[in-house]
Amino acid sequence: GMMNNCWFRVKTNVCRPHRSEIGIVFEHPTQPGNQSGGWMAKERHLERSQDTNPTLKKSVSSPFMNTTSKTYSISEVKKHKTPDSAWIIVHGNVYDCTRFLKDHPGGSDSILINAGTDCTDEFEAIHSDKAKKLLEEYRIGELVTTGYTSDSSSPNNSIHGNSEFTHLAPIKEIMALNPRERIPCKLISKTSISHDVRLFRFALPSEDQLLGLPVGKHIFLCVTVEGKLIMRAYTPTSSVDEIGYFDLVVKIYFKNVHPKFPNGGLMSQYLDSLTIGSTLEVKGPVGHIEYLGRGNFTVHGKQRFAKKLTFLAGGT
Repeated sequence: GMMNNCWFRVKTNVCRPHRSEIGIVFEHPTQPGNQSGGWMAKERHLERSQDTNPTLKKSVSSPFMNTTSKTYSISEVKKHKTPDSAWIIVHGNVYDCTRFLKDHPGGSDSILINAGTDCTDEFEAIHSDKAKKLLEEYRIGELVTTGYTSDSSSPNNSIHGNSEFTHLAPIKEIMALNPRERIPCKLISKTSISHDVRLFRFALPSEDQLLGLPVGKHIFLCVTVEGKLIMRAYTPTSSVDEIGYFDLVVKIYFKNVHPKFPNGGLMSQYLDSLTIGSTLEVKGPVGHIEYLGRGNFTVHGKQRFAKKLTFLAGGT
């Protein structure tokens, strides 16, 4: 047993629990009692499969890895990016979220825009502890890497890094939004409507582009505050036909105003602090309802029709 010997070898591996962090995982040769696992068991497994995949090793992206779970390569995960099969990677673990698409509070788009990718930072930015526990129900295995380096450790190999097609000239798009990418948008004007309401106008990457946001859907604003990614959903107030920009009307939740929320709103205060020329990132479209016109609309992709529509406006 591992505790019956006064000396035993512990293996160390470098892990990346978050994109901007580096940690160390200490792995014992075996597990206590009758539990399976440990680096000796893993090496025996690799020796048996050496003929078919001699360079395969288990990812150490998560400090709490289950050495007996199934493993997947990044190329395998990338194949699962459709409503029929939607996989994501969070902290080195692979999750099959297909069954949860119809139940996701933010609509299936919120998952599909990240399907087939490592969305650790974005998941952490917008989900509660309850959601993180719920995610474990959809865990199907762990990410593996080839050789001695992790996919995420190299900018050129990482899905967060450069694409293999970066040497090609960019194709000019009419629609600015790309559901699988964040686009940079520059603040070009800021107007105070009241003491705590602002009108922000952001320029699109190209002055002849449309935002490309269907009626009924929204966008994510993505900013980094103190090294941590923050994402919040907003609905532009400008028309879908506006070219080269979009507008947002945002209420600023200042700190030390509401006793239950002494720190105020993290994103709204950040937006209020922006100076003209500052840039943030936008991602979308997101949402499970899309209005098509003339009473036609879709809910979770299913066609619906209504002769009359009632609008309810709510807020603070």
